[in-house]
Amino acid sequence: MKTITYTSDLYQVYAGKKVIARAYFNTSIPHHRVRILQGMNRRETMIKICHDCPEFAKEYDLTPEYYPYLFSK
Repeated sequence: MKTITYTSDLYQVYAGKKVIARAYFNTSIPHHRVRILQGMNRRETMIKICHDCPEFAKEYDLTPEYYPYLFSK
């Protein structure tokens, strides 16, 4: 089984071509600026984002303990 490596640009994280995390800027809750796709395991996703996309994690102050809100497609 092949493990998918996450990649990122300035505002999104991808699993392959699928957007699995997005950064939001016009939010009333500044500490919840990054949301992940509904259906993703939050803790495992944050650990993988921090590992595969360290620049994105640093930009948005993400840690494995960060508990993101969800977004839907």
